[in-house]
This record gives sequence, C-alpha cells and structure tokens, in this order.
Amino acid sequence: MPNDTDFKFKYLQEQYETLTSLGNPDGSGVFLCRDSRSGDIVVKKYVAPTARAVHEKLNSISSMHLAAIYDMAFSPQTGIVIEEFVSGITLRKYLQRYGPPSQRQLCRIICDICDALYEPHRLGIIHRDIKPDNIMISNDGVLKVIDFGIARIMKESHPQDTSFLGTPNYASPEQFGFSQTDCRSDIYSIGILMSELLLGEVLPVDLLRQQRFKLGPLAPVILRCIEMDPKQRFHNVSELRRAILKIDSPLGTQVLPENHSLSLEKTVSDDSDRTIISWLPGFRTGKTWKNYTAIAGYVFLAIGTLSMITAENYLCSAPVFLLELLAIILYLWADTLIALNIGNWDEKIFPFSRFPHALMVVIRVFLWFAIFYMGISLEEYVHYTLMGLPRTG
Repeated sequence: MPNDTDFKFKYLQEQYETLTSLGNPDGSGVFLCRDSRSGDIVVKKYVAPTARAVHEKLNSISSMHLAAIYDMAFSPQTGIVIEEFVSGITLRKYLQRYGPPSQRQLCRIICDICDALYEPHRLGIIHRDIKPDNIMISNDGVLKVIDFGIARIMKESHPQDTSFLGTPNYASPEQFGFSQTDCRSDIYSIGILMSELLLGEVLPVDLLRQQRFKLGPLAPVILRCIEMDPKQRFHNVSELRRAILKIDSPLGTQVLPENHSLSLEKTVSDDSDRTIISWLPGFRTGKTWKNYTAIAGYVFLAIGTLSMITAENYLCSAPVFLLELLAIILYLWADTLIALNIGNWDEKIFPFSRFPHALMVVIRVFLWFAIFYMGISLEEYVHYTLMGLPRTG
C-alpha cells in the first residue's frame, strides 16, 4: 500500500516539468524544471537518503547567500530536493571572464561566503566542497554558496570522516581521514580559494607558504586558513570575516558588477577611484558628482549647525549651549550619518552584520526616526523648560 512518502515523491515528480539536465552527462542527479502551476523555474535534485538531515537543517535557514529550499521528499532509497534556481554565473566562469578580482572585490566575496556559511556552521553543517564552481554570482550581483551535496553534520562521537569527499585541491587535510571535519575544514578551503582569486591559479600549500609575498596584505589571513592543524586556523567564519574587514575596511556595499558584461578594466577603474575618506557617505564610490553633492550637503549641515548654536538665546549659559548642541548633533548629524550607513557600520557590528540587506534598510530607517525624535525632544526641553520660551501653534 502506498505511503505518504510515495505520494510525496509522485507529487514532486509530476509537479515539476523537466527542462534539461544540470548534472552528470548521463542525465542523472540535477535538473532544471518548471513548476507546472506557477511557471517558476526551479532546480530538482536527486540526493542520497543520508542527505536528509542536512537538507532539513538547511531548510530552516533563511539567507540571501544560500539557494532557498522549496520542498523535499525522502525514501530509504533516494531523496528529491526542490531548490531555488540561481540565474547567473559561477565564480569559476567569473574568473575566466574577468580575471582575478581586486583586493576589495576579493574581500567582499570572502565576507559573503562567510555570511553564507555562518548559519549552516552554527547548525553543525559542514559544506566540505567550497570552490569556485560552487559559488554563484546572480544576475543582480548577489553571491550564493550552492551544492551541499556532500555536506555532513558534525558528530562529536566520530574521530574522523568515514570516507574522502571533496575536491582534492581545495580539501582540508582532515578530509583525507586524519580527523573529523568541522567548520575549520571549510575555512581551509576558503583559504585556498582566496589564494586562487589573488593569483589566478591554485598553488600547492607548501609553495604558497614559501611565496607569501605574492599574496600581499592578505597573506597572514590566507596562511592561517590553510594551517595543517585545524586548531591553528580561524575558529569560525565570524573570526575570519573580522580579520578580512581589518585588512580592507571600510568595504563598499556592492563590489560585484550588477551587469556581468562589464569589463575588467571598468571594475579595476571603479576600485581605483576610492578616496581617502571612503568611510564617509557620499565619498565611498569615488564618483565625482557624488563627491560634490556630498560636499554641498555637509557644508549646508555645517552652516545650519553654526547658525543655530551661535544664536544669542543659546549663549546664555554653558548647559543650555551644550544641550542645544547635542540636540542639533542628534537630529542633524547622527541620524543622517547612521541612516546613510557611515563606515558601513551595518557590516561590522554584530548582530547587524548577520541581517539581510532588506532588513538592515528597515532598521536604518527606524534608527533615523528614533534619533531624530530624541534630538527634537531634547531641543524642546531646552526651549520650553530651560529657556522658558513660549509655545506657538
């Protein structure tokens, strides 16, 4: 008698019309499909039944840097997973098309990979196959880590992995059976990936250590990632991300081209336009018109501030002057700079650095209103309580 699993399998097979194979040459594994009801394009994967626990945990994660899981069904023999189709190119093809990225782009790429792996690592999921082929850059410039096909859940009771899985050039030593893989195994692979992005090729680890000068300012980070002993590596992706930010901070909010037809020369020139005050809103992109607009805006704010704090009424006493100055700083300067993301603070302060971009926009708008209200309330206290000015209107 058919059980619920059989019905679920049949439903997923009939619901999604196969368009083409994305997997092995023999047509097995991964397929591009169309939802017969909505018309949406999705990816249908046939996975091993042992992958159930991993995908159930992944299904509980919401991240802009991971392909969403829409549905799944598992039996003792196999499993079907329906995933988001990421329209774009792999990081491998990106490198072939544009060449090695600038240091600033590389740092953004690695930070996004760290963001993608943060929640899976927290749930004990180890990817075990971080490489350019498993990193997608969508058409709107969003990086996504894909293919958790050989991922595993860390088990404290297991001294080592039972078999080697992964890509040899990127796999950590423990993936060859020396010990159990954990989040530091993915960090090793990220270190190899970083060196490839810098040099344009994968070099043997021993050669990388001998020629660390080729890695530039990122050499200490890369060499720590690829330590043979996992205890000597970064302990987690958050620690790695902080190390990256210290080397190339502040970072822009968008360093991958929105249109992949942009030339490498355009990408390099955009990076070279950075200014010495690139942490300040209006000067981060290096674009001339934005610089002049920002200068005009800051001059306007400065003139407004000076005209307010030098008014005769506010010079009557030091406390009144200081409180009025604080009120002006709050509702003119602090709320403006925080809302405009001064120094890209939302990428550096925990837990904001873990929030999706859309949520951070909402938070910045909320902070703008909150700080503006605080400043106005303080000014009203100065005017009507301390100075005794009459209320009008």
